[in-house]
Amino acid sequence: FIMSRIFIKLFVIVLLFQITEGYGYSQKHPQLQTLGIKAGGGLYGIRSGEFYDDFDKNLSFHFAPVLNYSLSDDILICSGVGFELKGAPDSRYNYNTRLSYLVVPVYGKYLFNKTPRFYGLVGLYGGYLLNATRKGEIKLGPDVTPVNENVLSEFRKIDFGLVAGAGYMIRLNIDVDFFVELKANIGLADIEKSQSFKPKNYGYTLSLGYLYYIGFR
Repeated sequence: FIMSRIFIKLFVIVLLFQITEGYGYSQKHPQLQTLGIKAGGGLYGIRSGEFYDDFDKNLSFHFAPVLNYSLSDDILICSGVGFELKGAPDSRYNYNTRLSYLVVPVYGKYLFNKTPRFYGLVGLYGGYLLNATRKGEIKLGPDVTPVNENVLSEFRKIDFGLVAGAGYMIRLNIDVDFFVELKANIGLADIEKSQSFKPKNYGYTLSLGYLYYIGFR
């Protein structure tokens, strides 16, 4: 809960700073430079759990708005509030655990060249668990039992961790860029309430999106 509040406060501070600066653009930087949207897929897993294989992953999806606050021509602070469907298969039976999170990342982005632009990113994320389900079936010999249950009570509400990645931006016109982004998320928080094991989220995502310039390039 404390980590989640820190991420939200940092995000609010960035926005409030831009408001106090105003939109007169008396100088190019700092500024709230772009608004955008991204969506994509990814491979999500759970490590260090009792019944999860560290290398077995679910194919899932995510989407989020994007806000880029530029500190210079090459350095940006990025954030947004998005949705990610995480989780992992259970190694005992033929079913999946699905974890729906509201996610707030805060990371720095460094741009390497002018156009097209490669960039690297590194930072933190905080997540709030919205729902948790198990779906599939249990096979015990010849017997097959369907599984479809809500398991929200078994999981902690707060997740947080590290994020790192790289991307590629292509200018479509003076106001719009298209981008492709690869990112790794490494959870640091224990996500289950179990006292015996300390499972943590992780994932690798591919995103496609658009950035709309509301400030100077």
